Amino acid sequence: MNLGLLYRVLGLPGLRFLLLVVGYSVGHEIADHLGREYRGGVSWGMTLGYYSWGVVLLSLVEGVVVYRWSRRWVRLEWLAATITAAIVLTFTGILTGHSGSWAHPYRLAWFQGCAVAAIFLPLIVHRRVNRWRHARAGRR
Repeated sequence: MNLGLLYRVLGLPGLRFLLLVVGYSVGHEIADHLGREYRGGVSWGMTLGYYSWGVVLLSLVEGVVVYRWSRRWVRLEWLAATITAAIVLTFTGILTGHSGSWAHPYRLAWFQGCAVAAIFLPLIVHRRVNRWRHARAGRR
């Protein structure tokens, strides 16, 4: 199996899920430490769980699309990540609507921020590492 496909289909969605969960958990602990009252319970947790798995599924689809057509269009991974982030922001805003955003406005905003960061952060780190490797190879 090709390592590029393995990274795109398993590695990137898994890394994004990990970043999303860790980022939201850290933000939740900071809010708790600052005195924000924990509200929500099971329904809010299930909503965030569904949204998190939605990010993973969108990342899987994005990974397959980018792997399939990336040789033809180099900037496709950034366009695909932007489309994925737009879909996540739109659907989390629409689906949460009046059922949860009024009760958890800062938590929804934090989740959306963590989702966008989890989508773009691996691409930014990958680009920086590649530039560093190319610069280092040029010095030798």
